[in-house]
Amino acid sequence: MNRRRLLGLLGASALATPGCLGSGMPDDAVVRAEPASRPQDDTAVRYEALPESEQEIVQTAIEEGLYHACPELPDAIHSFADRFGESAYLRYRDTTYALWIRITDMVFATSASPPEKDPSCGFL
Repeated sequence: MNRRRLLGLLGASALATPGCLGSGMPDDAVVRAEPASRPQDDTAVRYEALPESEQEIVQTAIEEGLYHACPELPDAIHSFADRFGESAYLRYRDTTYALWIRITDMVFATSASPPEKDPSCGFL
């Protein structure tokens, strides 16, 4: 195989598989939580009101600075993202957090800034 054809195939493969690798359309999810500059907000979703599977997402985002799932997405990430359509704030313990939530190429909440580096799914 000549070099030009190999480079063309590699380029086409990279363009056809953005994000995470997996069967079908690649998916990933990112949740970033940062303390909000506003005091307690009555419209903020309370941590205690979340199902346990969504609480795990919050704990990871707060304790590790970021929640990232790829390529298998838990069902909880979709319900979590949908929950923040009206309010992009979360009340956890005594702190209100701003949220940034992205699933594949859709951003669901933008009260927090996006991560400085988009997490990698291990591709290349």
